[in-house]
Amino acid sequence: MENQKLPRCPFVVIVPFPFQGHLSPMLQLGTALHSRGFSIIIAHTIFNSPNPSNHPHFIFLPILDNLPDHPDTSMEKRLDLVKTINTNCEEPLRDTLAQFIKQQDTKDQLVCIIYDTIMYCSEAVAAHLKLPCFNFRTVPASVALLYDSLPMLAAEGHIPYPNSRLGDLVPGFPALRFKDISTSDMGSFKDVLEDRIFTNASSKYSANIWNTIDHLEHTALAEFQQRYPVPSFTVGPLHMMSPSSSTSLREADATCISWLNKQAPRTVIYNADRMKEKMRLSVSEGGPSYNSMNALAELILSF
Repeated sequence: MENQKLPRCPFVVIVPFPFQGHLSPMLQLGTALHSRGFSIIIAHTIFNSPNPSNHPHFIFLPILDNLPDHPDTSMEKRLDLVKTINTNCEEPLRDTLAQFIKQQDTKDQLVCIIYDTIMYCSEAVAAHLKLPCFNFRTVPASVALLYDSLPMLAAEGHIPYPNSRLGDLVPGFPALRFKDISTSDMGSFKDVLEDRIFTNASSKYSANIWNTIDHLEHTALAEFQQRYPVPSFTVGPLHMMSPSSSTSLREADATCISWLNKQAPRTVIYNADRMKEKMRLSVSEGGPSYNSMNALAELILSF
């Protein structure tokens, strides 16, 4: 389906959260969908807004976020910032998209909203506009599964946990110890449990999109699918599927390379060739991630 000319030019709205690790994969997702014939709208906050000149084939719609010029992005204030952005952006996002729809030719219709998990205000906007919405998860499936399990672990008395249990394995997560799931840097544990980021039960999205590979996280993906039986698409790694213009908010820091060059021969181990080859095959034509992206495009067109 890649590079196939569609009989109409459907618009897909992508709503990223304005942090680097969230913006980059969503812009890459937009590039992958654009190559399959979709017109891409990036609805973004004023804070940490992407550079439109790096993506001239996208339409950029700035959303008023009413944040100060330099909001506190420290981990201690991270949950507060997420809540504030969602509260402040819901109405401007709804009004901006409604105005866009009103101005468009009927043949160039807006078909869906793909939103970052933590830009959850997009769900209410999609419902208001009577559009399907897809949940794009920038974290690994195993991390999403852990977040989703926090209320259950709390109900069973496993968390909060005393320091004496830091080295204990987390029930249901044989590769994790309690020290690996510390949430103390994000506020009180009660706040973390109540935050919308960590809940899925009330969500009304039509599909999950994962920036991962099935064979890397098959168990976690299968468990998540069992809990939330909606279509699931593993389309990663997107940076290999959609190599494109810079998605960085800042100049890349390459100081680690100079450090590596100073190390004595045979003192640094770097062995990613086998995994890189598996990822390359996954995103190549006929690979599982490539096919999953095509299936996602077909689902979008079915609405």
